[in-house]
Formats: sequence, structure tokens, C-alpha cells
Amino acid sequence: MCQIIKEKSVGGLSCDLFVFKLFNCMLWTFYGTPIIHPHNFWVVLTNAIGSIFSLFYILPYLYYASKEQMVILFIN
Repeated sequence: MCQIIKEKSVGGLSCDLFVFKLFNCMLWTFYGTPIIHPHNFWVVLTNAIGSIFSLFYILPYLYYASKEQMVILFIN
């Protein structure tokens, strides 16, 4: 993330790993909600924090990515 902000370019970096990490954390956060599985506060807390960290990488990537890189990201 620091490299992307410093260079103001994503270069050849890929965001796929962080998109999958965000999706995984969001699914576990949903699983830990009291509606699905009661008394899982720590599951919700840790995965909510993981989702926030993933967003901190994905948002600068989307800001500095070219249109071709965004198309590749959203098609995959």
C-alpha cells in the first residue's frame, strides 16, 4: 500500500489476494452474527478488523489503477 501511494501507480501489482481476503473476512463476519450463530463476538471482531485492513489496501489500488487493471480485477 505504501509503495502504491508513494509511486502514485500500481505498477504490476495485483489486488486479487486482498479482494479474496476481504470476501473471506466478510463471510466469516456474517457467519458470526447473532442471527446465524449466537455468541461469536470474537469471530465478528477479528474478521471486521481484517475487512478494514483489506479495504485500506483495495481503496488506494482502485484510486491509482488504470481502467484496464480495474476491468481485469472486476472480471476475475
